[in-house]
Amino acid sequence: MTDKDAEGISTRISAFSAGVANNFVKMRENAFKRNKSLLKELEVESAKLRSRTYFCPTELQLNKLKAKYEDDMRTKIK
Repeated sequence: MTDKDAEGISTRISAFSAGVANNFVKMRENAFKRNKSLLKELEVESAKLRSRTYFCPTELQLNKLKAKYEDDMRTKIK
């Protein structure tokens, strides 16, 4: 192998390495954007869930209301 051949191979390896590095950087940026978007969506869904749970009666509250209603109906019937 001559010096010229070695230089050509070295240039191709450098170009390949630069291409791989650029692709890696782009992939990492895309992953960062994707993760940031997923976190934002998660926060939005979490906020929706929190707001719904604050306004939804729990099982215990429903049972108490049901018992009170049944008691009221019994007293009205008597």
